[in-house]
Amino acid sequence: GQCGVLGPVRSGGWGSADGRGRWTRLAWIPTTAYQGGPSTLSFGDVISLPTRDPRWIGKCGIQGLIALIPIYGSFELLGWSLSYLDNLRAGWAVLPEAGFGYAGRGGRAAVVALIYWLIAIVAFYLVFGVAFFGLVALSPQGTSSGSDSARGTSGPFTFGMFTGRFGIEGLFLLAYALAHFLVVPIILRTERHGITGGLNLWGAVKMIKEDWRTAAIAGVLVFLAASFASLGVCACFVGVV
Repeated sequence: GQCGVLGPVRSGGWGSADGRGRWTRLAWIPTTAYQGGPSTLSFGDVISLPTRDPRWIGKCGIQGLIALIPIYGSFELLGWSLSYLDNLRAGWAVLPEAGFGYAGRGGRAAVVALIYWLIAIVAFYLVFGVAFFGLVALSPQGTSSGSDSARGTSGPFTFGMFTGRFGIEGLFLLAYALAHFLVVPIILRTERHGITGGLNLWGAVKMIKEDWRTAAIAGVLVFLAASFASLGVCACFVGVV
């Protein structure tokens, strides 16, 4: 009540009409506590800026532990991250308070991510299955039962099987690597236009084409974060948190 009437800010969050406070979806925080964020972010700022919050270890630790909750944790983490994006856009370089309550905002992006993963899994096994049966159908069929004939037909078939398999897996690995460039545009489109906007893959591609440099940096950061999280599974989930 001391902060006056709520008014929308350009980031999509809420601030007081008198500019003295900001609602973090959990509590009112004085605006002065948030000052210090740069108007534009460099590659180094993206990595170092969260650590300028004096309580960043505790906030990240608590939110990271919440993120370990199957399915629901990803909803909370995405919503928390988008709330941090609000702060950065408004020039407030402070992480949101850690805890529950962000799932509603992160739910749409998490649903979109789940749909894309399901599509990728189905596409992988569909293409792999079609290629496997295609190689079997095209393999030479020997009519002789002799050992020489068996060697003559099994050799090319085995070579073709392994070559085809590794070729398909290589293509999917390439597609997986390129998909990292789409993660941030898809999240932003989901935030702005809802689930249908996030599922508009061509719209995400157009965002990349409009700013290749930013898209490349974002893709590299997403790849590094995913790699670090994967390695963190071997270290008692520390990296994941």
